[in-house]
Order: sequence, then structure tokens, then C-alpha cells
Amino acid sequence: MRGGILTEIELRTTFERRERMSVHYFQRLQDPRELAGHPQIEPEVKRAILASWASDAFAVRSKPGLRKLREVPGSAPAGDGRDALSGMDSAR
Repeated sequence: MRGGILTEIELRTTFERRERMSVHYFQRLQDPRELAGHPQIEPEVKRAILASWASDAFAVRSKPGLRKLREVPGSAPAGDGRDALSGMDSAR
């Protein structure tokens, strides 16, 4: 990472790690804060996932305030993803 900006290769690697992790971990994940506090997941991976969780691209069609990642069994308020991401940033 150079100057706080992920290069294209680093970003691609981060998303590849996210895909590999999804098979094993995300089926148990219930809340964005669980992810943010997980000690074994790299911060870049956490940020990428939390950014997805907060994104409008994952909005539940009938409830636009909720987000649903395909790997996670339930949905969560969009604000929870943003709050978890902000909490990680403030802890830096």
C-alpha cells in the first residue's frame, strides 16, 4: 500500500481473499461489528467487506435501509456497516 491507496494488484488480492474467506467464515457472521473486531482478518479485507456492506449495491430491494451480502445469512442496517467502518478508521 502506497500512501494509503491500494494499488490495483493489492485491491485484486484483497477481493480474492474475501472470496476465499466467504466459504468458511461468513456463514456464521451476523453483524458488521463482528467482522470489524475479528482479530485474524486483515484490516484491508475488513475495509473492503464493510464498504460492500454499506454500499447501495447490496440494498434489500423492499427495504432500502438494509444491506444483504450474499455470503451472510441475514441482513443488517446499512448504518451498521458504515459505523463499523468508521470505528476501524478512528481506531487507527
